[in-house]
Amino acid sequence: MSSKFFESLSSSAGGEDTGVGEDEFLARSLASTVWSVELRTQNPASLQVQSRRGEVVAPPQWHSVAMKEDREERPWADLNAEVLAEIFDLLSFEERLTVLPLVCKDWREASLYPASWRNVDLKPWITREVGPVRFRASARELNMDRLVRFVVDRSCGNLRQLHTRFCTGEALDYLAEKCPQLTVLSLCDCGMVQDESAVRLAERCKKIEELDLSDCYEVSSKSIAAFGSKCPQLRHFTRRMVNWNMYKESPPRPRGDMDAFAIAKSMASLKHLDLTSMFSLTDAGLIRIANSCKDLETLDISGCFKVSLAARDLVRSLCPKLTHYIRPMMRKPWCKDLCELIRTFPAENS
Repeated sequence: MSSKFFESLSSSAGGEDTGVGEDEFLARSLASTVWSVELRTQNPASLQVQSRRGEVVAPPQWHSVAMKEDREERPWADLNAEVLAEIFDLLSFEERLTVLPLVCKDWREASLYPASWRNVDLKPWITREVGPVRFRASARELNMDRLVRFVVDRSCGNLRQLHTRFCTGEALDYLAEKCPQLTVLSLCDCGMVQDESAVRLAERCKKIEELDLSDCYEVSSKSIAAFGSKCPQLRHFTRRMVNWNMYKESPPRPRGDMDAFAIAKSMASLKHLDLTSMFSLTDAGLIRIANSCKDLETLDISGCFKVSLAARDLVRSLCPKLTHYIRPMMRKPWCKDLCELIRTFPAENS
């Protein structure tokens, strides 16, 4: 990942004079993007020859990228900036940041409207940029806090949906302070987020309807209980624990039943629950959830191999509205590593 990219985010998210910072940030990002597109459209063989001859030089400066403002009638001419912002809000993070400002002046202005940044999914960009270095870097090096702050500032606190990864408690504190209207929040692989920040977020963002705390191993049942009690509209909860192999030296402490008890006690109105690979979940935790969450429509416990067949079948009778139920597959002889891991996770006492 380019350090200049995050320096640009930091400068434009500082809150002092965002107009100048955003213009400079867009100039650098767009100049690089246009240059990359131009190179890709050329013939690879010709490009290689030009490179050997020294004809391919540095990328063009921003002032050389002309914004074509022709006077012809455009299909979107009758759409005001507010309507354009509603449409732009459906596009990807990268398209809003690097493509829209190139179309015309009106689109560039609309792309800066807070309404264009109410729903943001950073996961595709983060996954592509972080993927090659993820298993060689520490959680501190994969810090996406500045990216989150940039999005929050662009939305002027009107952020409704955010999907991100590799954040710390500082990002959650900023969300709690600036985005009380948040309804959908996905925090995956946020191994540095702890209960203090998560509980603070739950207390201030009470309109959350969908929550994903997958692979947040420092977030305990205390935070789950806080979200359940402080967010009465919560209907979707995901707690997938599939990246335990990243903690080879100090594997996370199993807390399957503890999380299950917190879900049963504070999230009785849940309709969709995903507990994939919650290895230490036992019959006690699953039955407690089934007895409390009668409105469950979808339930995924794939990878929860400590749950017995009898308990899996009992869930259907306890949850009459259940229409989508994914249960663990039978263990295969070749799953030696997985079976060994399951045996090392002792069942938790209630």
